[in-house]
Amino acid sequence: MGVLAYLALRSIALERGAETQEEEHRARKAATAVVDRFQDLLDHAEEGLARQVQSALARVDPEPPDEEPEPGVLLPPALNARGLAVARALDALKSEALASETFLVSSQGRLVWPRVVRRPGGAHELDPRDRDLVRSALREGEPESAKVEDVAWAEIALRNALELCHDEDLRCLLRMKQVDLALRKNEIDRSLVLLRLVRAREGARDLEGEPLAPRAARRLAEVAALAGRPEEGLAALLDAALAIAEDRWGQEPYARRDLFETVVAESRHLAATLPAESASRAERALEHAEARAAFLDELDVVLRDNASAFRRRTHAASPDPARAGEPLGKFVRVGQEISGETRLFAVAPLEGPITRAAAVTSSSRAEGKQALVGVEIDLPKLRERLAAEVASVESTTEERIAILDGEGVPFGGDSDLAAASQRVPGYPRKFAATADVPLAEALPGWRVLAAPRDPDAPVLKAALRLQLSGALVAICALVALGAFVLALRAASREVEVARVRTDLVRNVSHELRTPVASILMLAEVLEEGGLPETKQGEYVTRIVRESRRLAKLIENVLDIARIERGARKVDLRPAPLGETVSQAVATFKESEEGRAAQVSLDLASGDALVPLDPGAMEQVLVNLISNAVKYSPEGEPVVVASAVSEHEARISVRDRGRGLTPEEQRRLFAPFYRARPEDGNATGVGLGLVITRELIRLQGGRLEVESAPGRGSSFVVVLPRANGS
Repeated sequence: MGVLAYLALRSIALERGAETQEEEHRARKAATAVVDRFQDLLDHAEEGLARQVQSALARVDPEPPDEEPEPGVLLPPALNARGLAVARALDALKSEALASETFLVSSQGRLVWPRVVRRPGGAHELDPRDRDLVRSALREGEPESAKVEDVAWAEIALRNALELCHDEDLRCLLRMKQVDLALRKNEIDRSLVLLRLVRAREGARDLEGEPLAPRAARRLAEVAALAGRPEEGLAALLDAALAIAEDRWGQEPYARRDLFETVVAESRHLAATLPAESASRAERALEHAEARAAFLDELDVVLRDNASAFRRRTHAASPDPARAGEPLGKFVRVGQEISGETRLFAVAPLEGPITRAAAVTSSSRAEGKQALVGVEIDLPKLRERLAAEVASVESTTEERIAILDGEGVPFGGDSDLAAASQRVPGYPRKFAATADVPLAEALPGWRVLAAPRDPDAPVLKAALRLQLSGALVAICALVALGAFVLALRAASREVEVARVRTDLVRNVSHELRTPVASILMLAEVLEEGGLPETKQGEYVTRIVRESRRLAKLIENVLDIARIERGARKVDLRPAPLGETVSQAVATFKESEEGRAAQVSLDLASGDALVPLDPGAMEQVLVNLISNAVKYSPEGEPVVVASAVSEHEARISVRDRGRGLTPEEQRRLFAPFYRARPEDGNATGVGLGLVITRELIRLQGGRLEVESAPGRGSSFVVVLPRANGS
């Protein structure tokens, strides 16, 4: 029995061992497939770069003359026609394949692309007459005081200097001074035009040789914000940040770094005031500029430390028969640790000169050396491509795959597998990798891990089925509960709608019945005849009064219907506030109830312009004045006042009536609610204040109520003023 037990246990162990070996074999095969696909991705990117360079070189004159950069054109100062063709091909490649940055190194080991320098910094040659003219104009362009005549003399001095100066850079400097004077006079649009002209000449410098474009961009951001166009200012700052990152003006490193940090900080501050979408776009642009600046700074270090190593490795690489006789050699890959971050470069030797004769040094050490074409692999983009390849491999196998970088940090694939293989607490050892394969020679320490997809498949599947069942029951319960809540809300809504309809019919029917009955009775009496002329005139007057009351009631009902369906429109335009208020008071006094009312005006606003709809505002004020008279003791005056401040206009209607209780104020704007007036007889259907508040809202304003029992009421219309004007 013991022997049989031993044989059974041994058979189980052997079977388990065979299964383990088979699992390891499958895992290694899956990991190797990922490594192969990683190599294929890099090979494809390098082939695209090679085709781009070969195509560019094929279109270049075999013996091109030295090319001098034209003024105002961004060209690297050391490249000849071949070098420029390769540089442009490299620049075009960045939008394709896996290249985040590309570079070109001369045979002397100097980075000649993508360092873009318009011309060296510092003082540049100026005509002495232009220089003296501009210095004098700048002194005279600073007014002695804020007086109009001093500013006018300063403007004349700058304008005369602009007409006489022939140097475009100095003309830009004079325009910058004109901006200061324009802003003193609050000429925002003119300031923007001047700053755009300065920015258009990107290479302009001041008398000390400092670039004007960054200064103009920062100033434009300030002025554009004043003009309500912060997007234009942000765009100028983003352009300046990228230009500074690329060292387009050849500044000293410390000065360029300080200016770059200042522009980036100002850009982020301005972006924070914009909508989320614009701020997100700006942040992406700033991250690109920061990455560009960091790449150029770090690439100098890489080339200084590794240019010789790059050349040794490219010469040691076995020749590619497919490229025999071609100017571009075989690419080799080099991983480099920079600022604690792994960077992956692919470099290849380039035969033939890429610099102009004047830029070639006579050092004997340069003999026999070749230029280098390089590309930095975009690791985030590579991660995305590799994720698709990992998913493809996982879909055709029963394995889970993870990729770790040299520090053991997950780069892609299954994060749980990476954590279990790193022995992170909480992850059982049985979930660790069964295969561990190096990813690439150029990335030492980077590994591809693979393991069976599910070592506890039956248990996990049972647990999954249980979880799915529980989730399904929970979802069904939630759906049923949601349906019940929706049905309850729909029923409540129907009840509310029915109640509103009933109130509307009851109130409108009641209010219609009185004027209609009066009109009918008076008309029948007139029809019978036999009345004195005085009585006939009195009856006609009463018929007209009741008809107007009826028309007002119908118009209120129609107004509230138009407002509810969004058909009520307003036409906002600048209008004199005092005149608008006076016209509304005059209209009210022409009415029957207004003839006997005492309404006084206090127009502190004068004729200040406020954006409003005169017709709608007249309706608002007539409603408020009518209410104030209705709810005031007979003979008590109603005061209508208007005032303006920098940002808003206020129109108040104050009465000395009984005032409103807190409960009445809470229900004041509810449809069909009517407070009890002084005489106890409430008239109307309770829509006047609802319409009034909605008309004010349509004009961008609000209605405020200040009232207390026994102290009267004050209704205040608050309207915004456009740009504080």
